[in-house]
Order: sequence, then structure tokens, then C-alpha cells
Amino acid sequence: MKPDTTSATLILSRKIRGVFWPVFGLVLMGLSPNHYPQTEVYPKLLITPKTLKSIPLEQRVIVDTRTKLKFLMGHIPGAVNLNSWREFTSKKNGIKGL
Repeated sequence: MKPDTTSATLILSRKIRGVFWPVFGLVLMGLSPNHYPQTEVYPKLLITPKTLKSIPLEQRVIVDTRTKLKFLMGHIPGAVNLNSWREFTSKKNGIKGL
């Protein structure tokens, strides 16, 4: 008996679609610029490069909280790596900070 070849392509294409769309969705999620959780921004805590340069070297500290590998790959000159910053967080007057 000859196998039914008319439905074989439909079954195969259904399997391919079943794998393709989830993989395609994951790729799109990976390419999305907003796949990292959003954090709150406090404008009072931000500083411009011009203002930063105006502070004397002995009075400023730049803390880089990225992983050690990313820090070693490149950082602002004079920055200090503190990738375990969560160990040093505390609350003062109900506000989280270092």
C-alpha cells in the first residue's frame, strides 16, 4: 500500500511552525531594548559630565556596580568596582541607599 503523501507536508509544516514561532518570539524578545526591568530614575541624583569634571579628583568617587568582567572590559577612569553593592545597602529615614 502506498503511503498518503498529501498530509505529510501538512504535518511537517505544522511541526515546523510549532517550533519556529516560539523560537522566533524568543529571538525578538532578546533583540528588544526593553527586556531589562525598568528602574526608577531620581533626577536629583543624576549628574552631568560637565558637573562631574568640575568636582576635584580627591573629592569624587565613581562607583561601578556592574559585574567584575564588564568592569574589566571597560570603565570610567578612576571608577571603583562594587559589584556586590547589595551587601552594603541600608535604609536611613525610610530611604534605601549605600
